[in-house]
Amino acid sequence: MDIQKKENWNSMFWAVVWVALALMACSVCPADTDTAARVLKATYGRDATVEIAQAGAVVESLEAAMADCNDDYLVSRIKYRIGVIYFRCNLLKEAKGAFLKLTDDPKCTEVISVCSLNMAGQISRMQGDNEAALDAFGKMVKLCSKHLSDADDKSPYARLMCAGLFGMGEIYELQQDYGPSIARYTALLKAIPQIEGQETSNLPALVRDRISQLYLRQGQTDKYLEQAKELISRHQDYYRTPVIEYEAECVQLLRGKPGSPEFRNGSYVAPAEVVASLKDPDNEATLRKLSDKLGNLCEEHKGTYGGILLGYHYAWLLETLGEKAGAAQILEQIASANVSARNGQGPAQAVVDTLQEYSKIQFAILAAEKADYGKALRMLSSLREHAEKSHISTLLLSVNQSIETLRREVPTNENEKK
Repeated sequence: MDIQKKENWNSMFWAVVWVALALMACSVCPADTDTAARVLKATYGRDATVEIAQAGAVVESLEAAMADCNDDYLVSRIKYRIGVIYFRCNLLKEAKGAFLKLTDDPKCTEVISVCSLNMAGQISRMQGDNEAALDAFGKMVKLCSKHLSDADDKSPYARLMCAGLFGMGEIYELQQDYGPSIARYTALLKAIPQIEGQETSNLPALVRDRISQLYLRQGQTDKYLEQAKELISRHQDYYRTPVIEYEAECVQLLRGKPGSPEFRNGSYVAPAEVVASLKDPDNEATLRKLSDKLGNLCEEHKGTYGGILLGYHYAWLLETLGEKAGAAQILEQIASANVSARNGQGPAQAVVDTLQEYSKIQFAILAAEKADYGKALRMLSSLREHAEKSHISTLLLSVNQSIETLRREVPTNENEKK
């Protein structure tokens, strides 16, 4: 549920597009007096202002300057620049065509070919053309591998190579072709150390998380647990590490049990499967032991993204064990917690916000079971507005109506009368 694939791809995509653009923006050419060079330089200040209506004129000026230019390197730079202008204007078809032409040009330098392949691959992903993306990324990775062995500054090539491997790994993963996906992610882990800077500090943890999930989906539980253990040991600051520790514990418990799940969706379902599979009285001791461990994890990671997710699982487990008062207390704490995931940005924050909303609904249900209808309805009224017919809005309406009905027909808790 909470590996944000779209976020991960977007952050990697824009970082690498920036590198590709920056690579081509520096040291424009040695001949500053050359007409083509002057026209090319003039376009670098227009990135933020060029609109679709202006793109044609800008491209025409570049093509006119290129017609009389005898410098192959400068011509390649101009052609690349034309692709960039199209891309900035969201003319993806034209941009992709310009970049692909460059990759087939024997006069094009390898550095421009690498950048062009990256742009063609990223645009193909945006267009949903995964086969074209795989082709472009595969060629780019080969070129980057060659440069990593002899380039003085390896970081730009390593960064582009990582983008290609990540893109290929993710495409194969989405196609459920897990073997090639694991191979690309594993190669990515080896390439990451060659990137300079701190912006990739969480990437190894993310990649190990992906690899572990793929092994589990293949039914290779031992390899999943091995990868999860290594991730927990190496990446304590990774936002999912606390949750992974609990998920791995649940997978370990379920392994070998009669009718154990196949985990086709990874370890995210493991906590729910534990509750579903072990809720009979014979397994109460096992669940209580797991509950104690989960309670300690919640305390250890209190006030964090992982703590919120663990708390929700903890409340669910306590409710299964019949400890509804404890579950309600935790749900109330989650509902009122002030947790900022990743500086309050992105899908991680959205997950926290969503869990807080569901916690409010679940708390209201438990309060209504005790005939504390006022408290239940006040909690429901604190939910923010959601899109009509969304799951939360539909659930909220149903629960609210049910509590209103109970308040009319069962004004006191009948169980407490007995």
